[in-house]
Amino acid sequence: MPRLKKIITIAFIAAVSTFTLPAVSYGGVIESTVTVYAGPQSVSPNQTIFVTVEATNEKAESLMNTKVELSYKADGMLRTLSGKTTRGLALFEVPAQTTAGLMTFSAAVKGVTSKTARVMVTGNAPEAFTLTVKRTKQPGHIAITSSAIADRYGNRVSDMSVVSVDWIDMSGLTAQQMIQPTNGRIIFTAMCPKIFTGALRVRASLQTQQITSDDISYLCTPKEG
Repeated sequence: MPRLKKIITIAFIAAVSTFTLPAVSYGGVIESTVTVYAGPQSVSPNQTIFVTVEATNEKAESLMNTKVELSYKADGMLRTLSGKTTRGLALFEVPAQTTAGLMTFSAAVKGVTSKTARVMVTGNAPEAFTLTVKRTKQPGHIAITSSAIADRYGNRVSDMSVVSVDWIDMSGLTAQQMIQPTNGRIIFTAMCPKIFTGALRVRASLQTQQITSDDISYLCTPKEG
């Protein structure tokens, strides 16, 4: 199979973003080509990453039954896996790290090291969080904060996320606004609804989580005297 066709086939099967620059030996002489493909390009913690290493000699011939050493960084640690080529290819399945961030992959074959392929690990859906609502010094305003909003591995939600904050009274939804977290937390000051009926609550919704406060109507009612 021509090498170009082989590369296209690999990219299609693995559905990956590839980095396919040729590798150079430490002496600066091109001895063979080692290429690493890793994907999907974006994964969640512990999701499987499919890594394919292609190795050819200086004549672009596939290296057969040749040892491959795959190196990658996961959760800040350098790890290695070994395998052998079959028709110039070595296949690996690697669990994504639990920490959100970049993972890099490279491979060495007969002293030649490839360029790196990269995969971004993003956090899972957030776990439950708590809301705290307090009166402020400014009449008719309350301060709403939350605990850190993170997934089961402790990866905080992005500050680019959008949180829906709803004001709910006995008649239903009275007002709604959209905010963004600060360092993975809800931190903002809001004006109370001018008119509400009975118990008043604040509900924060983000992805799969929906957290509702206790009755805060007393915080929005002007103090007597």
